[in-house]
Amino acid sequence: MNKKLIALAVAAALAAPLVAQAGVTVYGRAQVELQNTKTETPTTSTTVRNLKDNKMARIGVHATEDLGNGMTGIAHFGYIATSSPQGTASGALTTARQAYIGLKGGFGTVMFGRVAGVYKGTNLDPFIATGLQARGTGGNSAGNFGHNGFINDAIKYVNQFGLVKISALITAGNNNNHDKYIVSIPSAPPASPTVTKPFAADNGSYQFAVDYKGGPMRVIVAYSRHKNATGIPGSKTEKRTQLAGQYKMGPNLFSGTYESVKDYTPKPTKVPSSSPTILYIPSTSAGDLGDVDFYMLSYQRSMANHNTLYVRYGHENYKKASSYKIKSYAVGFTHMMSRTFRVFAGAMQTKDSGSKSDKVTTLTAGMRMDF
Repeated sequence: MNKKLIALAVAAALAAPLVAQAGVTVYGRAQVELQNTKTETPTTSTTVRNLKDNKMARIGVHATEDLGNGMTGIAHFGYIATSSPQGTASGALTTARQAYIGLKGGFGTVMFGRVAGVYKGTNLDPFIATGLQARGTGGNSAGNFGHNGFINDAIKYVNQFGLVKISALITAGNNNNHDKYIVSIPSAPPASPTVTKPFAADNGSYQFAVDYKGGPMRVIVAYSRHKNATGIPGSKTEKRTQLAGQYKMGPNLFSGTYESVKDYTPKPTKVPSSSPTILYIPSTSAGDLGDVDFYMLSYQRSMANHNTLYVRYGHENYKKASSYKIKSYAVGFTHMMSRTFRVFAGAMQTKDSGSKSDKVTTLTAGMRMDF
């Protein structure tokens, strides 16, 4: 009898950690593309060929616990896990995507920490996080408070009301990758400017979105207000407004997005961009790129044997920079080999209307597995 009791006790002890962790989910994604990018100007031509994951690879942990009274505690940690060398070792956990704690109940879900931006969550680009994405290459706004946005020091709220999802976010600090310093400019040469103390950049920045899904139709309205977007004293407040929609007709899905951005500041420390996959963007003395309009239209068709065809057009109009424009055209396909494993390929060409008249042609083929 004692042996049986001991065996039961040992079994219970071994099972206890499994019970305690019943609400823990480990997830991840591996993606690698063979990407060929050719950048042409009136006087030069440069080709770059490499393996990339375009920050799609990730690994994370999501935990939930029933707190009673209809409430659930949630915790989440997610990291970019580079599946191809891009300045770091393969498989290395690098930048945190999300790291938050929160509560879920009849009131909705509230999260505290580093979260995916509400504005980012409205992206309809079928090529998102691949070598053919529209962010920064014609069609979508980039930047921390745009479609790249993972936002620090944030409080985020999400709730579903029938067919409508409401999302909102406000920042409670100023830790969002800015040059957060006050610079003292001397009144006379030859003295040089000096850095004196941190500058509170974006405390009180906010975003909200309304997302309606009913039958074959989806309609999205989103807004983002980023205080002192460059983090430099006297910089302007960046304001983004987006209207987007989708319509499904049998195997066909049509999507369209319009964005209006006031005082656009996608990467204030990197203008013009040195990346071979992003065209020249003219700088301005005000530290921002002025008012910019973005348009994106896409079409996808589900076909036999688990294949999907994608086509996209993107357009950016930089009003402050003498109506500087960027246009992009992309086509691609995906084949699902299983529920979690896919192969894909595609091509994109991006052109600008600036004085450099650049043209970038990207060819890519890759694999992705979700787990």
